[in-house]
Amino acid sequence: MRLPFSLHRSTKSTDGFVQLSGAGGGGDAPTGGGASAAASAGSSGGGRDRGSSVGSSASSLSVAPIRQARAPRPTSASFGSGPVPFAEMHQAQIEEELDTIMDSMGLLGDQRLAMKDLPAERKLQLIQTHKASRGSVRPDATPLSEHLKILGRAGTQSLPLARLEKLRVDVSYQTIDQIAAFLDGGGLRLLLGHLVQLNERRAPTRRADELKKELEILRCVLGIAKVPAGAKAMADGSTSICHVLDSLSTQWMPCSVVCLRIASVLIHHDDPPCAAAAMAALFRAEASVAKRRPAFADWMDTIDAAIAGFDAGDPQTRADIVDFMTSSLALVNSVVDALAASMAKRVKFYERLAAHDMLAKLAGLRAWHVSVLDSHLNRWDEVLRRDYNIARTQRPDAASDGHARSIAQLQSFVAHYEEAKAATAAAAAAAAARNSDDDDDAGYLQMNLSTYASPRSDSAAH
Repeated sequence: MRLPFSLHRSTKSTDGFVQLSGAGGGGDAPTGGGASAAASAGSSGGGRDRGSSVGSSASSLSVAPIRQARAPRPTSASFGSGPVPFAEMHQAQIEEELDTIMDSMGLLGDQRLAMKDLPAERKLQLIQTHKASRGSVRPDATPLSEHLKILGRAGTQSLPLARLEKLRVDVSYQTIDQIAAFLDGGGLRLLLGHLVQLNERRAPTRRADELKKELEILRCVLGIAKVPAGAKAMADGSTSICHVLDSLSTQWMPCSVVCLRIASVLIHHDDPPCAAAAMAALFRAEASVAKRRPAFADWMDTIDAAIAGFDAGDPQTRADIVDFMTSSLALVNSVVDALAASMAKRVKFYERLAAHDMLAKLAGLRAWHVSVLDSHLNRWDEVLRRDYNIARTQRPDAASDGHARSIAQLQSFVAHYEEAKAATAAAAAAAAARNSDDDDDAGYLQMNLSTYASPRSDSAAH
């Protein structure tokens, strides 16, 4: 499938920033060279904007001379929080940056899947190019004050979809101060108010325009949540995160994908109260919201529906399901990271998953042979195996009731892990047997083709 952009387009630098090469150019300030710098890997001399390729070792990085300095341009809020060098980005950071790019381009379904299947080096090259070319405030961006007026004046049904799409793009290219002013003006409250109105009208069949509005509102909230002030505003509101997670359902996978990404961003946030608020919204029922059960239960139901519908789905549906399962695994790993200080809390989370048979179901995703899922599964398996090895070495101790209960929970986790491991091994053996049968059939056909082809070649030779 043809991607809606070129990975080999050169982005010539016109500013006065230090020219960092390849993997070293991952700061928030726009860097020169972009994709062209990555393309000229390993070359020496021949121009001062040349550098090493993306992913090369730090020792091979080269820094070009500093040209006449200019006043720094204001960087956008989405790229202004926490610079991460490209060479040090882990898989979750790469996928989140790639999702941000795809959101700004408005990609869905199989288009997103095609980008997620790109090699890691090309993903890093795309991220570097995108930051170099779009890491500053757009001159044609609509002031957020204008969006505030429309959000406050229009009803949910009359709110133009094009306005929400424009707001989603503009939020990504505003400064942190402008985002803070938007929040002070009640922008987040207005967005969530429209989201609640859409969710209250939920029916077995929803109109396509309502689902698209819901998706764009969630994307706007995601852009705001990536800014520290936006994440704090969502955590301060008693029901803000719960309203977002209320969109988690099986009706349209793209909405559920953005819900999970918002939760993952908030749980990964450096502010402990923000992460705690997101965890509470995910695992506890909120009496003041229409939800009658925790969002975690809806999440598990949506995973079940996604797994059940993958084989029978059309290409677009399968692409949406892969995107949803990728976001689910990213959120699972985010929760485990947030609970890194407490083995007991991690085991409690594993037991929640095991109650829905998710240890085996998540492991079974390897049968889909999707590389982006496998990368998340590798990280999940590593952590799960480590905690399993710790848990199975524990011995019962009745000296303390609390300790005994903790040991019992560890033993329950060990039993569930071993059951899931056995089920996964059986499924892998069955898949290998099917592949072997397919190979035998292919060999049989190939043998017959060569058998039938040889007399022709002999007769031709004579």
